[in-house]
Amino acid sequence: MRNQTRAERYASKASIANKLPFSFCATYFQVDGNIAYLSRALACFGGETVYLIGKQPNMSEIQRLSGGHSKLVEFVRFPNPMDFVYHATDKGYKIVVAEIAEGAKNVHTYSWDYDVHTIIVVGNEMEGVPTDILANAHDMVYIPMNGQGFCLNTSQTANVLAYDYAAKKALKNG
Repeated sequence: MRNQTRAERYASKASIANKLPFSFCATYFQVDGNIAYLSRALACFGGETVYLIGKQPNMSEIQRLSGGHSKLVEFVRFPNPMDFVYHATDKGYKIVVAEIAEGAKNVHTYSWDYDVHTIIVVGNEMEGVPTDILANAHDMVYIPMNGQGFCLNTSQTANVLAYDYAAKKALKNG
């Protein structure tokens, strides 16, 4: 049985936690749970910020569904895709879009750039990534799937990409 609260466990890990130079961007998400799961994955894999394009989610619901992880990351909201693109460009961030499209690179062989902050953009649950972001992205990646289905839930996609980013960084560091 645990003898610490969740908040106490998070606090005790803060001094040894690795921070990695990546964030997520959620575009027009309709389901607050998906935003909660993004924040949880981001906190677990050492990312920094969840950029939100579109409506302001119910943050108390995000907190509840993320198991408290949403308090460990920052949230920044933009009203539209181009405001996000301008922000990322001004900061010198790399935009990597998760999309099943011609020209997208297989994530298994993709080489993440750890020398620049990377924002992994995932599209909304029905429409995918907005064209303004696709047109301004540095790269597109996809997750190959051997089964009959061809796309994961958007928060699951972000989780897989965060894991890939963190695992390849760990391998690179030896």
